[in-house]
Amino acid sequence: MLLCARGSRHLVRPSFPTCEEPGAGAAFMELLIIYLCCAPGLGKAGLGMRPEPGRRGVGPLGAKVLVEDRRESSLQLNFTASWGDPHYLGLTGLEVVGKDGQPLPISLHQISASPRDLNDLPEYTDDSRTLDKLIDGASITMEDEHMWLIPFSPGLDHVVTICFDRAESIAGLRFWNYNKSPEDTYRGAKIVHISLDGLCVSPPEGFLIRKGPGNCHFDFARDILFVDYLHVCQLSPPARRLDPQSLERATMDYEAPLMP
Repeated sequence: MLLCARGSRHLVRPSFPTCEEPGAGAAFMELLIIYLCCAPGLGKAGLGMRPEPGRRGVGPLGAKVLVEDRRESSLQLNFTASWGDPHYLGLTGLEVVGKDGQPLPISLHQISASPRDLNDLPEYTDDSRTLDKLIDGASITMEDEHMWLIPFSPGLDHVVTICFDRAESIAGLRFWNYNKSPEDTYRGAKIVHISLDGLCVSPPEGFLIRKGPGNCHFDFARDILFVDYLHVCQLSPPARRLDPQSLERATMDYEAPLMP
């Protein structure tokens, strides 16, 4: 295995890794499984066997893996599809989950995006749906002043980058999708590709983010834990990026309710 060559082969653009080149998912999984098998403290657990006494977790073929020595300083999210809106993409909230299951603190100076928000467009100058709304803590809401919205172009990259002040142990992510109204949920993000310190940790087709409900009667968060991906993934050929023409499209046509 050419370990030194794996990090660069899955980049669509030099700055935006999307894990879509052939073999990228398999390469990552081979490398990560080897790492887990050799990680300090896992012992036989890294091979999917019963943990040694005093050890925590089992391997990628078992129920849980806890890699305590792995720490990352940067996180990159590349959103490549919406739930049908061809012009806009947004989220209501985002949390980075640490190894203890609690959200890691994120400050505005640590987060950047391209595009940053609608104010990047000439026709917008003071839109309130800015990047800071992703981390303002008001995630179970229908008020768009607590949401983030950007111009969306099918087939291009839409990237959020978080650079931590120090290396952190990251277990996963928690998303609240765009939720202004039932019609506006089509603006929510559908597919995200995730990289930690430049290493892809998502399947080749990306992670699916649940569509918002269009109400706030319950917590509609979507948790993505990287260890869950280890359990269900197989070293299979990568899937192709979704065809924008095949996505569900939003409609503004009024549909009359069926009356008895």
